[in-house]
Amino acid sequence: MKIATDRQGDVLQIEVTGRLDPNDAVGFVETLQATFGVDDRAVLIDFEKLDYISSAGVRSIMMTAKNLKKQEKEFALCALPGTIYRVFILSGMDKIIAIYPSKAEALASLEA
Repeated sequence: MKIATDRQGDVLQIEVTGRLDPNDAVGFVETLQATFGVDDRAVLIDFEKLDYISSAGVRSIMMTAKNLKKQEKEFALCALPGTIYRVFILSGMDKIIAIYPSKAEALASLEA
């Protein structure tokens, strides 16, 4: 798994490439927590290049969502590939976390 970050205004953008499996889940959460800045109002994770996510990976996203909610930061996911999107729908995560079809739509919503 590879993680790349960028900031657009006060929105932290995180792009995840590869697989988010049990071997990477804990490190993923730690990396994200170390990346969040005090000036970040919102966090967007782009999963367009994610090939696979395990249940541990889904839990890591849930942990991230809870952490950001405590910090009163907005959180969203975007560009989930079909099978990964279905995992989030079936688990009910779409009721807790905003999921957008594209990065452009997510950014437009977060910046509004």
